[in-house]
Amino acid sequence: MKINIEDIKKAQESKLEIYFSDYIDDLNLKDEVKAILVASASEYNVNIAGSIKAKLILECDRCLTEYIYDLDININEEFVNENIVPANQKEYELNENDFVVELKGNKQIDIKDLVYQSIILELPYKSLCRTACPGLESAQETEQKTEYIDERLEVFKSFSENRLSNTNTKEG
Repeated sequence: MKINIEDIKKAQESKLEIYFSDYIDDLNLKDEVKAILVASASEYNVNIAGSIKAKLILECDRCLTEYIYDLDININEEFVNENIVPANQKEYELNENDFVVELKGNKQIDIKDLVYQSIILELPYKSLCRTACPGLESAQETEQKTEYIDERLEVFKSFSENRLSNTNTKEG
């Protein structure tokens, strides 16, 4: 879903309400992503603010089971028509107001991409199904424990035992 910047400028008070409801292919979703956004435009910039709600299916990093992660975020993105860094400048110190997206001549803004990026940035660093998730070790403890010994590694066991017995005989 793309919106034309000129449509925003032509809207009443240069504000356009956007209702987004769609699946995003690169996300593992339970339901559609829903967003209510307001786009406002001026000659210098376009501001898109609102809320995004989604139910994602994530995998717990501890026990590896899937669970539903409810995401409810507010966004406030600003798009500007001009470059924030002069072309001849190699280094530029960012100020608080410089965290914007440059339009670079684009006449449209992809809302689906904006929603996708906002969701990705809000995903948890460590995905847990619950705070007190015991993890795989406790799940394995409930199963019958069987010790697996790789036959190919048995030679190293005899090597270390022989070396240990040889050092004892030399010292003694």
